[in-house]
Amino acid sequence: MPNKPILIMNAQDCLPGKEEEFNKWYNKHASALFEFEGLKSVARYKRIGEDENVPQYVAIYTFDSQEDYEQYMESPQREAGMKVPGRPDGVTVKFRGLFELIKEWER
Repeated sequence: MPNKPILIMNAQDCLPGKEEEFNKWYNKHASALFEFEGLKSVARYKRIGEDENVPQYVAIYTFDSQEDYEQYMESPQREAGMKVPGRPDGVTVKFRGLFELIKEWER
């Protein structure tokens, strides 16, 4: 199994008026997931502009390898993170994808 970095990308929309509740919940959710040592980073982004074809929020989770990702998927930390109470109604997952690095350019 090659040792390539892996990322999960989640894109979500949230009903108006639920953003603050959603963001508070997501902070707890991501913190619980981040307890898994093989999860190297978690980053969240919010859409700039009003293009409703673009999801409001994107979260990116990075792992050093496919093996770390597979261990994460079976981990008690992931299970605990998925069970964090308080996720508001009105949050829609637009897409979720798993990606491996094929090339990276850096300065």
